[in-house]
Amino acid sequence: MCENDVNFASEAFLIFIVLGPIFGALPFLMDGIFVGATRSIDMRNMMFLSLIIYVVSAYVLIDLYGFYGLWLALLVSYAARGISLVMRYPKLEKSIS
Repeated sequence: MCENDVNFASEAFLIFIVLGPIFGALPFLMDGIFVGATRSIDMRNMMFLSLIIYVVSAYVLIDLYGFYGLWLALLVSYAARGISLVMRYPKLEKSIS
């Protein structure tokens, strides 16, 4: 496979390269907040929930969309992790103040 073939093949997935950091910003930001507050149990629990959501979405989306489905499942996982940690944030803030 020459360099042009790799470039051509990767162009089909360029949208996921763009969307990855957008979907990943919130969960990584929330990770930093929870690490700083030393709330590893909350992080573990929300990661487990995100894992379950990822496995289910990967199972469904890979069958429907192939490799695109795998990328979509990753984005769903990012969204689930970010949203789940945001939902836990008020409890974190209440316990600190």
